[in-house]
Amino acid sequence: AFNCFKIEIDKYSGEIAAGRLFSGTVQQGQEVYMNLAKRMVRVQQVILYRGGQRTQVDKAVCGNIIGIAGLKDIYAGETVTSEPAETFEELKHIFEPVITKSIEAKKSSDLPRLVEVLKQVNKEDPSVIVQINEETGENLISGMGELHLEVIENRIKTEKNLYIISSKPIVVYRETVLKKSGQ
Repeated sequence: AFNCFKIEIDKYSGEIAAGRLFSGTVQQGQEVYMNLAKRMVRVQQVILYRGGQRTQVDKAVCGNIIGIAGLKDIYAGETVTSEPAETFEELKHIFEPVITKSIEAKKSSDLPRLVEVLKQVNKEDPSVIVQINEETGENLISGMGELHLEVIENRIKTEKNLYIISSKPIVVYRETVLKKSGQ
């Protein structure tokens, strides 16, 4: 059983599902079942993570942190097994995004590409929420803090080669002090 906790987009391999292999083995060319998506797919590549290094291997055994290429449209939290099985409990994030920025492409011709890049960002980092405001047409990206959003913006520029303009951070207050404490 493999549990995906992160999606990486590789320009050569496409989507790579990173996660832990909890039981069994997985090998290149093997047919596996994506339990949440309810479909069979073929493993195209198996990648073994050792710290910051990624090594392509033919087969990986349980206990390792691995990457699997070929699991089309996989999301973080998916359980992958050799046949249908009980899924791992859904990944839940304790914190909700608190800061929002409006993002637009520097060139209007890059707008369709921006939408695709924002979908990739949302897939790669499940703690980010990407929305398109229907009334204003703004592309809104929400994260855990200003630094979190700056890192994502930098990755869009450097890794995706898309130049963007972003608004100042917008903070929506959801809680406030109503009265003085008794203590």
